[in-house]
Amino acid sequence: MPTLSIQWVLTLLKPHPRSAAPPAIPAGAAAAYRTLSAPQALPPAATIRVVFAPGVTMAQVQAMLAAARLQVRAGPSEFGVWTLGPAADSSAAATEAALRELRATSAVQFAEALTGAP
Repeated sequence: MPTLSIQWVLTLLKPHPRSAAPPAIPAGAAAAYRTLSAPQALPPAATIRVVFAPGVTMAQVQAMLAAARLQVRAGPSEFGVWTLGPAADSSAAATEAALRELRATSAVQFAEALTGAP
């Protein structure tokens, strides 16, 4: 993804000497947003994406993950999305059960298996 230079950003803040219109966005500049379904590099052993409900404490998150035998692989993202994976000694069946448990609790707003995961 191309990054904008400080100089280019500063030119946006100054009035343009020949017109009142701001300078055009440089060619190749991309939008700076992503969706959860957008392809991206995943951490090793990542199998589940989850968003916890507002007000859920870190102690509650840790207790849920310990009970479900899950570990944090990445996150939370700027949108509150956590990427989880099974504990080293967990089975695929246990991870599928953990996903069902996460979906059933009111402390979780969103829980989905990643492509190719349980």
